[in-house]
Amino acid sequence: MANAKPTKSALIKKKKRWYTVVAPKEMNSIVIGDTPASDIELLKGRVVNANMMTLTNDMKKQNMVATFKILSAKELTAETEFLGFSITPAHVRRLTKKAKDKVDDSFKCETKDGKKIVIKPLIMTRKKLQRNILSSLRMTARQLLSQTAKEMTFMDLIDAVLSNEPQKALKQSLKKVYPVSMVEIRSLKIE
Repeated sequence: MANAKPTKSALIKKKKRWYTVVAPKEMNSIVIGDTPASDIELLKGRVVNANMMTLTNDMKKQNMVATFKILSAKELTAETEFLGFSITPAHVRRLTKKAKDKVDDSFKCETKDGKKIVIKPLIMTRKKLQRNILSSLRMTARQLLSQTAKEMTFMDLIDAVLSNEPQKALKQSLKKVYPVSMVEIRSLKIE
């Protein structure tokens, strides 16, 4: 039985078609890319990544990767939902320096429209610091970012983070604890 040939019905494969993946309406329905599938039902739930530079036409955003989830497909276009973004690990490595401290954090909070999100801020100090100063920087950043998220909807928060508004406000607030050299949002995603 080891050399048994498969039947003809087992060899028939459904031909795959290419579907155009489109960003949500909040992002002006920009074409993200193409993906193959043999059936429309196989597309649902598929996760697609795209460079933020192609979505915003801003060269400064080339170090960010946006994540989308395919919700439905009509004809040859697939509609998506925005899940979040993250900074590439290579960019984080470029930002870190030997004689400075890096403060990482990850916490969950809720937006004004009820979406549960995970925010990961990244704070770079000007020099090596004591642990109590680093933890107070972390807790202050957590408190301010969760308060900002409560006051905005998810898409408004994404727009604000892409225009660096919360980062600038956070840097000004952290200056009272200890002057920091840089504040970034490393990742912001729906839980």
